[in-house]
Amino acid sequence: MKVNQYYKAATLEDAYKVFIDEPGNAILGGGLWLKKINGPINKLVDLNGLGLDFINETSEEIIIGAMTTLRHMETHPSIINLGQGFLSKASGSIMGVALRNMVTIGGCLAGKDPFSEIGRAHV
Repeated sequence: MKVNQYYKAATLEDAYKVFIDEPGNAILGGGLWLKKINGPINKLVDLNGLGLDFINETSEEIIIGAMTTLRHMETHPSIINLGQGFLSKASGSIMGVALRNMVTIGGCLAGKDPFSEIGRAHV
């Protein structure tokens, strides 16, 4: 895989603007889907460090950041207690712990070949 330029985004808005700026740009989140990209990557936009790895619970909702790993989803008390643990169980059904520590929920939902268990659990 050839990457012509690496770009460390300062904000989520910055990442979005750079990503849509021209064809051939790609997002670097967990990084596991990059190998599936055919051809060179014009600009690789890094989301790491933007604070997107979180699970926040309020009285009305649970908000999950795109960079949250499947392992975090599997083991977080709020997710375990939600709907008899269906999201926790779906997250825990993907491969092994080592991979779940790298795979992000954003990559599962937005990737070219999303993990079906996670997509179905979110519907």
